[in-house]
Amino acid sequence: MNKGGLSPARNINHKKIAENKLMLTWDTAYAGDNPLSHYEILKNGIMAGKVMHSPQTTLKPFEFTDIIDGNSNAEYKIITIDSKGFKAEKDIIKVI
Repeated sequence: MNKGGLSPARNINHKKIAENKLMLTWDTAYAGDNPLSHYEILKNGIMAGKVMHSPQTTLKPFEFTDIIDGNSNAEYKIITIDSKGFKAEKDIIKVI
């Protein structure tokens, strides 16, 4: 559930960084009524990881690296979660 101006992560990108590794990068979401807490990363609908939010004071994006199977497609979603548990989602990222 989205509340009070909470936005999803921005400028989401992905790139293969090795034969079996994928890196997702994104810029900070905007907080709404409550401070940002963390980002949850889903892979094919299952929790793949969590990245704690900290103020993005440089141009360096947030990063999440995952092991991938070169023979399969994957769908990722980055979910912004604030300190009260409210969520904002971006569209699914399809990796082929």
